[in-house]
Amino acid sequence: MKWLAATIALLSASVLLVVGVYLRDRDPGAWRPPEATLAHSYATTLLALLGGADCTHGICGVTSLSRTSPARWFTALEVHSQMRCFEIDLDRFAVTTQHGVEGIAAVTCS
Repeated sequence: MKWLAATIALLSASVLLVVGVYLRDRDPGAWRPPEATLAHSYATTLLALLGGADCTHGICGVTSLSRTSPARWFTALEVHSQMRCFEIDLDRFAVTTQHGVEGIAAVTCS
């Protein structure tokens, strides 16, 4: 009976140690939405920046969105009846007052 109690105590201590390390090392701030949702959001932001207030009544829109590689998405935007294509880097995309839009590259539309 002593060995059973000792075994249960050691197993419980091991489980508590593993849970404690997990809780200490996890990063709750690292969560982000699915890539497709994030890419669509960034494409919509880019569309608003390119089209401005004149993009009303269906003359502007995100016409294509597809994944090209991990964290990189191709988007085709229709801005005032002209197609403009970009590759969006989800890890680097940012809009700042100092640098403008970062994490995008203009690509040819195919």
